[in-house]
Amino acid sequence: MTRSLLLGAAIILLAACGSSNAPDEPAAGPWGAFGLDLTTLKPSVHPGDDFFTYVNGGWLDTFEIPADRARYGAFTLLADLSEDRVQEIIQQLADAANDPSAAISAKEVKVADYYSAFMDTAAIDAAGLGPAEPFLQRIQAMESREDLANLFASNGFSAPIGGWVDVDSKQTDSYIFYFNQGGLGLTDRDMYLTDQGKNVENRAAYLDYLAFLLGRAGNDNPEEAAARVLALETEIAKAHWDRAVGRNRSLTYNKLTREELLALGGEFPTGVMLDAL
Repeated sequence: MTRSLLLGAAIILLAACGSSNAPDEPAAGPWGAFGLDLTTLKPSVHPGDDFFTYVNGGWLDTFEIPADRARYGAFTLLADLSEDRVQEIIQQLADAANDPSAAISAKEVKVADYYSAFMDTAAIDAAGLGPAEPFLQRIQAMESREDLANLFASNGFSAPIGGWVDVDSKQTDSYIFYFNQGGLGLTDRDMYLTDQGKNVENRAAYLDYLAFLLGRAGNDNPEEAAARVLALETEIAKAHWDRAVGRNRSLTYNKLTREELLALGGEFPTGVMLDAL
């Protein structure tokens, strides 16, 4: 779990708590009298010739994007600031939870416990693969397509298709069940199917990562198993629509009856998966 996901989950709990520990004063930069950051200006450029460079040129000439970022701007700054503030609030709750004299609510204790458990890396390391064992055992116990269909429908497992309930995008007074493509460990189908950019390098790194995970999970031949996983995901990627097609709402809206959906599944027990979902 990333820091952002941790903080995001905690934000939901904090909203329920109604915490009022946010900083009293908003963070501000070297703003001028009109609320503008005048240090970003480039006065040597006439605003009538190139207003964007006039306003931002000073920043563009001097700012260095942090090494861990692909992009940076005002919204990145605001997101970082919000995360820092939320972390400060959570840390205050964690400290208060260890103070018998502190008065905090049950929901605030839940936030504190969640955060403290996440930060207790010694306990996480000591647990090893213990928390993952029930998931691994369930995978090993599969004997049929029905077992696989139930697994695909369970939290914590990846699947080539997945589903959820949402408002019908073409009949907004009702809800329907959506199915969507999935099952890839890399972020995009083209990373499997093309050699553009860093795709070859990324696939090699992904293969090493799979072998590492499978080795830690006790696989006897993790390199061979990793190659099979990559080959399977490559076949799944061939069946995926690319992102441009996936954004076409007319192409992706294909309403089916339950019977029509089951027929598309062929020999796979789609009905078992649908019931479990």
